[in-house]
Amino acid sequence: MGSIHDDIALLKATVKGYYRRNPKTGKREHVKPHKTKTRKTREEQPKGQQQFGDREKYPDGRLKPREGDTVHQVVAGPFGMAAEIVGTVYRSKSSGKLRVKLITRSAGTIMGRLPVRGKHYALNEYWTVKGDPAPAKAAEEKTRKYEEEKADRKVLQRRASAIKSSIKKGRPYVSRRGEAGQGYGS
Repeated sequence: MGSIHDDIALLKATVKGYYRRNPKTGKREHVKPHKTKTRKTREEQPKGQQQFGDREKYPDGRLKPREGDTVHQVVAGPFGMAAEIVGTVYRSKSSGKLRVKLITRSAGTIMGRLPVRGKHYALNEYWTVKGDPAPAKAAEEKTRKYEEEKADRKVLQRRASAIKSSIKKGRPYVSRRGEAGQGYGS
């Protein structure tokens, strides 16, 4: 026969939870363990457009803010530097329109983020939803287009320098239209 310790170990292994004293009755009773939230893996976490689903958008592709969204706006800061103001969208009790209550503001790199009290603004198209993928996509598209144009300019510069060197050496060249020439004056 096993000892009492074996029975307790078996009990702990089969029944999850713990015992606590009931404040009303004063007796010990079994309590189930609290359910802990499991962390989502990277694959399960919503990303980009999936996070926001089908929502209304501005003509430029940015999401229109809803009540409860955190929004931000880049504004002029001290000494002409860019600063950011961050707020939460709420519905006004008096007018029923959406407004923004400021949470923090940044004064560029000088002062960092500062809390704001009592500032409220009307919600307009200049406010952008935090985490909106559209501005990032637009910036990525802009840099891609710039890199393509830069590569095209490089090709044109190399072609122009090749033509100049062939003219200096007195060799004939063929233009883009297929015309043979001896130089600019021919």
